[in-house]
Amino acid sequence: MGMSPMPYAQFRYLIIVGCVAALFAGTVFAQNNYHTLYTLYEQKQFEQLKSELNKYPNGSNASLDIRFFNALLEQDAELARQEYQNIFDHATGKLKNMAAGKLMEYYYARGYYVNAEKYHKFIVDNKAVVSGSGAAGETVSEKLAKTDTYFIQVGAFGMKDNAQELSQMLGTQDLPSRIVERNVNGKTLFCVWIEGKDSFENTLKYADKIKSKYDLEYRIIKP
Repeated sequence: MGMSPMPYAQFRYLIIVGCVAALFAGTVFAQNNYHTLYTLYEQKQFEQLKSELNKYPNGSNASLDIRFFNALLEQDAELARQEYQNIFDHATGKLKNMAAGKLMEYYYARGYYVNAEKYHKFIVDNKAVVSGSGAAGETVSEKLAKTDTYFIQVGAFGMKDNAQELSQMLGTQDLPSRIVERNVNGKTLFCVWIEGKDSFENTLKYADKIKSKYDLEYRIIKP
């Protein structure tokens, strides 16, 4: 006696269940793979991370997770920053927080403390724990607190005479300053620094007052 044909409704149900199971399996597989990448990153095993990334497609069509890990290996710091910014703008959750951490590190390392504090604030507001953002989760404020002296750079000139002119003008306003010679991208600049306050936050407030009164753009500097 032959088997009776399977009812259409039952057949359709089995097809749907099979598709859902395959999709779920693929999602779990991808998540497990990403988990490996995150684990290698948190363990700072960058050579193995680089090897693992070869299994995934690169470029603008890659997932934000993969683009983040590729940015870690990018030799050009500015290109890496652009990628982190793109990830921060489009990602959510842990990945967004990790991108914020990398942007915070980038700006902190270059002395752009106002920008760095912006991303630090985002991390704190979201109660994020960002791997690799410093020893024992060290924050920007904690890093800055290690230095007793902050300076407000209110000008950077290619000619020393221009720096001296600004410094003298500030002196007439009871704002003592110093001229510091710095090499930036192979170019000598004469920078005018005003001594800051006893903390980063107080120095920032002081710099805002100077900008408001004298219309001077500034950078917070930690020598």
